[in-house]
Amino acid sequence: MDEYRPFHETVVDEIEDASDVGMMYLASLVAKTKISANHDRIIMALEEALGRQAGEDRDCWIERAIVSLKKQKKEAEAKQRHTWAMDGQ
Repeated sequence: MDEYRPFHETVVDEIEDASDVGMMYLASLVAKTKISANHDRIIMALEEALGRQAGEDRDCWIERAIVSLKKQKKEAEAKQRHTWAMDGQ
């Protein structure tokens, strides 16, 4: 592999290609990782995976990852608004 990309970009590809078991591991990792960008695209990929996956355990991990990302997105937006407000003073 010649090119490395940030986690928040590569994880979308991995979610789209993950097996059922792989999806549980990815969702767990996403739920526990601070992700700096691409929240909407990752959430969309997880929601699509939720429709493809079968089983309560997998659904639970995917839902936890979605909740975590939505919280991180909200925090990032608040931080950005604060930064803009400080720049305007």
